[in-house]
Amino acid sequence: RRQRQMCIRDSINIGKNNTKKYKIALVANVRGKTKNYIDFDSSSVINEYFSLTLYEEIQRTLRNAGYEVCTFFDEDDFIKAVLENKIGNLEQLIVMNSSQKGTHIGRKSLVPAFCGLHNIKFTGSNAYVVSLCRNKFHTNCISQNRNLYTPDTYIYNLKYGWISGKPTLGEKVIIKLNNEACSIGMTKKNIIKYDENSDEIISTMAKEFRQDIILQKFICGFEVEVPIIMGKNVCSLDPVGIELNNEHFLGQEILDYEIRGNHSFEYFHFKNQYPEISEKIKKNSAQIGKLLGIEGIGRIDYRITENGEAFVTDIATNPHITSISSIATAFSWLEYSYTDMFYTMIGLSIEKYVCLLYTSPSPRDRSLSR
Repeated sequence: RRQRQMCIRDSINIGKNNTKKYKIALVANVRGKTKNYIDFDSSSVINEYFSLTLYEEIQRTLRNAGYEVCTFFDEDDFIKAVLENKIGNLEQLIVMNSSQKGTHIGRKSLVPAFCGLHNIKFTGSNAYVVSLCRNKFHTNCISQNRNLYTPDTYIYNLKYGWISGKPTLGEKVIIKLNNEACSIGMTKKNIIKYDENSDEIISTMAKEFRQDIILQKFICGFEVEVPIIMGKNVCSLDPVGIELNNEHFLGQEILDYEIRGNHSFEYFHFKNQYPEISEKIKKNSAQIGKLLGIEGIGRIDYRITENGEAFVTDIATNPHITSISSIATAFSWLEYSYTDMFYTMIGLSIEKYVCLLYTSPSPRDRSLSR
């Protein structure tokens, strides 16, 4: 606990001490405000968007913390404002991005890539890492190579079919979209015993969502989210258990599209009941963060069996930062406020750039150095 307190406190102090120096651009998609986005026919991408109430809560918290905030409901509007010089001094801008309009693969990397092109500071991971961590199969392969708690995973490609093996007949698996989050495309029907009819279902799903499909060994157990702090200092916060219908052990239950979208679940302090497992997955989560190059605040999700065997099921470089998120909950357990969470995010970003980890010469300097 003391190590985590120190890890967070340093970033909070950096964030607090720079409220007058930096302006925040809050770029996020918001239900009812973000327009002209492509969607799936079923299982809408709107599950990933903020409600206006939660967006305004974030905006208000940042302003109460002392920052000037400019708001954008659309990444196109943000990019246009930068290109037309409508934001002001870009050297004093920090972009907080949660935008991911549309259905195209890699969509969440657009704003980090644009910021990198124009040497604009932003919270979180770079464009490559954001896209990498949205690809469940690739991160599974990397983690598996380093023995970091991965379930058996198979990938189906619409063009090539099964790549590098497929489940055995009768194996219990869960079907997932390879590049989505927030339980998009996820229903209870996604849990199957693989048989000779499964390929048709999987192929239909790949066509509908226009992406690869993965099948993972289904883990009967707990659902747990571990926030990670990735800066000069690295630490994992206490694991946040997911509770459904007052039950800690989910067993066969999953957070499907409806449950996730309606936030029909509660949290519980997993470490209080399972301290040894908690320490194990905290160490594993920090190691995954380092291995994949995650920056700022991230989150590693697990399914954990009744006997304590843990399996990584998802990795988030831009986890939800609302007051009802697992990130905010883990901060509150350390007696830090919701405002402190934002000071930490911004402090980590300032630390990344000001401590010369990501400095680069200006365009003029580069041309002169040739």
